[in-house]
Amino acid sequence: VRTVAIAGCGCSGDSKIIAGMTQVLQLPMVSCCSTSPSLSKREWFPYFARVIPSDRRLLLGLFQIFNYFNWKHVVLLQSLREAALEF
Repeated sequence: VRTVAIAGCGCSGDSKIIAGMTQVLQLPMVSCCSTSPSLSKREWFPYFARVIPSDRRLLLGLFQIFNYFNWKHVVLLQSLREAALEF
């Protein structure tokens, strides 16, 4: 049986490890849960794809909502996990 692709991991940290190996294996990887913005860097992860937007894209969408409703003061709370430190 020949492997043709990797169905991705459930978190960005694990996806980064496996996606790093996909270049050597020349296998595409698709993730439905990994949202780390660094996984969008094609020079680092050329075989990685996702079906969910990155955290950065989600944040841009939030800013558009804030602007639409003309909200001047907004508080965002986020955990100190790896993805939170990438912004």
